[in-house]
Amino acid sequence: MDGTGQAGDHDWARDSDPVFTFLGLYLALFQTIEGKIDQALLLAAGIENWDSTQTRLAKMQNHEKVEAMAKAAADVAVFPLLARIPDWSQRIGKLVELLHAERLRRNLVMHSQYLMEGLEHGFPAIRSARTRRPDQGFDQEDLTRARMDEILREAAELAFEVGIVNAQLIQAMPRPDRDGVEATQV
Repeated sequence: MDGTGQAGDHDWARDSDPVFTFLGLYLALFQTIEGKIDQALLLAAGIENWDSTQTRLAKMQNHEKVEAMAKAAADVAVFPLLARIPDWSQRIGKLVELLHAERLRRNLVMHSQYLMEGLEHGFPAIRSARTRRPDQGFDQEDLTRARMDEILREAAELAFEVGIVNAQLIQAMPRPDRDGVEATQV
């Protein structure tokens, strides 16, 4: 900046900071969600399979992890108390839908271009991604502060819900002191 107040004196860092903050927070929230999915799968596989499950998880794509979590969360052999939770399968079905929708949004957020030329005039950044179908052109969205806040809130709510499911899976596992099953050696 030359301090003359000319057009070249625009503070891009100040105006673009909310967009970069949004991207960082969103990425961290999505990775929290994926980490919770991984935890559920590790739990279902059992501590004795920890290393091999970590290796398998490293090779899986997100949609595969979501489907594997849905299957594991319905397995009453691993989580016997799940059968006692009313509407559990419907709840997991809805969660899976939300997780797949969030994965698609993550792909848009992380693989888009961000057009920020209007920031200096008070316009929002534009998230712009090419679609795979030429007749559809671009998927674009104005990233107003309200829209960025809405996306972050929705991702945070999903992370919270996946965390609650993990807590319920832990509680649904057999325990020697409660269920009369034999303790395993650790």
